Amino acid sequence: MTESTDITGLSPSEMLCATLEDAGATAVLGEALQVAGLDSPPDTREELVRFLDGPLQRALIGTLHPASATHVIETLRERLAAVDQSGTRMKKTPDKDVDPELVLTDSMAATVPPPANPRAAEAYDDLVSGAIHSRVTPAWGIRTVDPDAEPGTTVWVIISNSLELQHLALQKAPGNVDVVSASSMAVLNGALKRSESKASAVVLDAEDPSVKLDRAIAALTTDALDMRVIVWRMTAERRARLIEAIPHAATWLPCEAEVTPAEIMQLLGL
Repeated sequence: MTESTDITGLSPSEMLCATLEDAGATAVLGEALQVAGLDSPPDTREELVRFLDGPLQRALIGTLHPASATHVIETLRERLAAVDQSGTRMKKTPDKDVDPELVLTDSMAATVPPPANPRAAEAYDDLVSGAIHSRVTPAWGIRTVDPDAEPGTTVWVIISNSLELQHLALQKAPGNVDVVSASSMAVLNGALKRSESKASAVVLDAEDPSVKLDRAIAALTTDALDMRVIVWRMTAERRARLIEAIPHAATWLPCEAEVTPAEIMQLLGL
């Protein structure tokens, strides 16, 4: 990201737009505002900081590499502090529980609490620290927010015999998400037909699928289907052959065998 933007005289909103433009992520602002239910960026420092650390950070991670997204947020924090100390002053709300100075200077906090399970906690630490991103498995790109979804149309379809994955999905899914364990092709096809939300997702376990892998892949490549798909535990060679046969499969998010079910939940947005 370019570091040369002159923020002298810019309002906080103008500074925000200029920084996102430097990062090539101007489209993210509209998405973050929609998720936050806002028409424009907040005009108080405390609310703007919450917007940066919440909706904007999540939208950036859904668009950029997490390291790049973190860099953008840190740059915004620094520039916000500079704008606040310059001639352009922000409105201030009455003191609340959080000290705004601490909010501006603390290191980036994780967006979700760590799991209680020790094995899952190790995976979580890798995800938060960025260690996971030195592996082949990415942890960004899947968004779960769909404010326009009708009840019953957001579905997580689990095509796996992994009981741990099934139980975590049932335990962690938001209240408006139905989790379907595809125990047969009839169940799988029924779940896919129900999905009308952009927040729906499929987890396909290539190593131990709950239905025949070739039939599951065929069901996921119909023209009418528009769902995000995570392919778990598929070898690189097999995935290359799959993409050669079905180019659309290149849009599916690959996860190697070392990825844990807890990390799969992170990919789904938890």
